[in-house]
Formats: sequence, C-alpha cells, structure tokens
Amino acid sequence: MQIAAKSLLTGLIVYAAIALLRPLTELPYYLTADNAPLALFLLVVCVALLVAAGLYIVAVGNRLLPGSAPDDEVLAPEQARRLLAQALLLTMVLVGLALLPKSVPTLVAVLKLPFVLRGIISDAIVDSGLPSASTAQWFRRIYEFARLLLVLYLLCGAPRWVRWQVARAESERRERTNENERLGHG
Repeated sequence: MQIAAKSLLTGLIVYAAIALLRPLTELPYYLTADNAPLALFLLVVCVALLVAAGLYIVAVGNRLLPGSAPDDEVLAPEQARRLLAQALLLTMVLVGLALLPKSVPTLVAVLKLPFVLRGIISDAIVDSGLPSASTAQWFRRIYEFARLLLVLYLLCGAPRWVRWQVARAESERRERTNENERLGHG
C-alpha cells in the first residue's frame, strides 16, 4: 500500500507541475511593462522551485509518507522492487495519458513540419528572415514542445526515472538492513 501511495503522489505532483506551468506561458500577453520578462522569469523560477520541492519530498526525501504500519504484510525484497517498478511505471503512463489530449495539436504540428518546412525556408531566404512571433508566442511554443516531449516520455513509462527510483529504494532498503544487523535487531 505504501508503494502504491507513493507512486500515486509522485504522479499527482508531476501532473500538477505541468498544469501549473501552463498559465505561466500566457503571462507575456498580459505583462507589458519593461521589466515583464524579469517578472515572468522570477515567477517561473518560483513555481519550478515549488515543484522541485514537492518532487523531492515524495520521490527522494521519503518524508511525506510514514513508515509501514505494524500490520502491513512484509514483502520479499524482489517482490517489493518489482511492485515499486510496476506501480511507478503504471502511474507515469496514466499521467502521460491524462496530459496527452492537450498535446495532440502540438504533435500534429510537429508531424506536419516536414511538409511546411520547405515553404518556411524559402520564405526566410526571400524575405531575409523567419516569420516573426512575439515573445509570448515563443514562450507558448517552447512550453508546448517541451510538454509534448515530456508526455511522450511519460507514455513510455519514464523508464530511466523508474529505474533510478527502484535502485534508490533498493539502496535504502540495504542500508536499513545493514543498520539493523549492526544494531543487533536483525
């Protein structure tokens, strides 16, 4: 149960992080002062720090969830490792599926790019420049492309991240076991 709760909380934080960053891409439409890019940058950094703190608490710090209850069934190390990997993999795929609908237009635009790239390049050569876009449009495009890459990674199950989490959990388990043996509890 602990493993399922931890993977669910991690998935919710990843989803919330992406959902919180979306409105930040629309701020340049509303900010018109000279120091607007600085304000936007500071706001993005603050949100990113909050998201990083949340991920650290759940994924690395192990401080959010209490230790196992006395009546919890103790799993063999291999079973616990496999269950953690499967729970995290399933959670990341579900988060990817939840984020996919808003990334479909970007995916379509990326897939159409080879067909329109020739026209863009010829227009850039003839007009001596790329099509102009405002800062807000560039923020939005960069966010949408980064979101698409993240969604595709999550749909694959975030394999490297899951392996890292499983290896870290296994290392912590070994350290606890060694500490218990050293203290004479094992």
